[in-house]
Amino acid sequence: MNNWRGKWALITGASAGIGVALAEELAVGGTKLVLTARRKDRLEALARRLTASYKVSVEVIAAEPKKKGSRSIC
Repeated sequence: MNNWRGKWALITGASAGIGVALAEELAVGGTKLVLTARRKDRLEALARRLTASYKVSVEVIAAEPKKKGSRSIC
């Protein structure tokens, strides 16, 4: 995964399972990460761990799925 060194990757569902595994694999190779999922506490814990272990930049975006009947602001 050295092709991703220094580039940014967006990982959805990064608070558990495959998302965590993918984030770890990319961080090992020096990829900067944007992590998104619903569980902000898990995202922040993962971001701290990846930053400390692999010295990569990590941004966290906690996102709730759009509720039926709600309007988008974009």
